[in-house]
Amino acid sequence: MRIIYVEDKNEIKRILEDFPWWEAFRKSKFCVVAEEDERVIGACSLAGVFNTFPLYVVEEYRGLGIGRLLVGNLIRIAKKKNYSFILSIVGWGTSPNIPVRKVVQKLHFRKVIDIGNRTIIFFPLKETISKLVFISARVFFSLIPPILHERLVEWASIFTTYGALARVQKTPTRLFYETV
Repeated sequence: MRIIYVEDKNEIKRILEDFPWWEAFRKSKFCVVAEEDERVIGACSLAGVFNTFPLYVVEEYRGLGIGRLLVGNLIRIAKKKNYSFILSIVGWGTSPNIPVRKVVQKLHFRKVIDIGNRTIIFFPLKETISKLVFISARVFFSLIPPILHERLVEWASIFTTYGALARVQKTPTRLFYETV
């Protein structure tokens, strides 16, 4: 298996357009991909204003630590690229998404708040700024009525999607390969 880092939007599309959940990766700032015998078996990326990440591992490869490997590499790259934090939502619709919850727990993401089956999670990359963002998010959600939490999560995901669209940048293709 090898892990590939991809930053160019066209390269991300070329690699992932036939992959399940392609739409979730379409607006990525950069992407970390796991390949086995030239077949994509997992992907994780960073997208949007809040630095959210979609994660998907092909079903027959789940439970082998690939998700943790992908997110771990995503964190390492985000630190190198000088990001301050990663803020994301785990669980959509009626699914609590237990496999992703296990991955973020093992990597020490912090829970901001539970909203139904969804959990807003946070990973600090720079301590001073990260503490401010984390505390602000906790205070923000504690001040608004719980009935509005669901709407805010929907708004945040829409805002993240459009924020990513507004900041699409053309960058040269950068790849690195790491054999695992």
